[in-house]
Amino acid sequence: DLVEALKRPEQTEYFLMLMLSGIRSGEASDLDWSRVDLRAGNFEVIDPKNRRDARIPIPLTLLERFKARAQKKGPVFGDCKDSYRRHRREIEATLGVDAYPHLLRRSFVTYGHGARVDSSVVSRLSQHTVSSITDQYNQLPLHDLAPEQHRIEAHICELAGRTVPTK
Repeated sequence: DLVEALKRPEQTEYFLMLMLSGIRSGEASDLDWSRVDLRAGNFEVIDPKNRRDARIPIPLTLLERFKARAQKKGPVFGDCKDSYRRHRREIEATLGVDAYPHLLRRSFVTYGHGARVDSSVVSRLSQHTVSSITDQYNQLPLHDLAPEQHRIEAHICELAGRTVPTK
C-alpha cells in the first residue's frame, strides 16, 4: 500500500520491479526504455553483477503500467536513484522496519521458495551464479521462465491482499 501511494508512477514501479522480479536495485535504476520489449514482455539487463547479460520477464503487474507510459529511450524509472533514500525513510518510518532495496531482492527469493518454485529457477530469475552441476545444465533462457516468475509474483500479491493480471 505504501509503494502504491508514492506520487510518481516510476517510483512505485521501481519498488514493484525490485519486489516482483528479484533484480538488483542498480539493474533497475539503470534500466533504459531501449532495453524493454513490451511485445515480448521482457527487458534486458546489460552487464549485471554476474557479468552475464540477461533477458528477464516483466512482472505482469508492471506490463500494462509500462505500456501506458512507454518511451523509445531514457531511464524507465526516472531519477529513482536520487529520490530513493527519501522514500525509503518514509516507508521505514511507517512500517517500523528496514526497507533496503536488497531486502526486496531477498524477499523475492524467499517468496519464490514459498510459492514452491524450483530453487534452480529462483536462482536463475534472481541471476545468482549457479554452482551445482544440475543447475549448470539448465540452459533455459530467463525470459522462458516467465510462468515461474509470475507464480512468485502471484504469491507475493496474494500475501499482500492484491490481485495480479493473468495475461
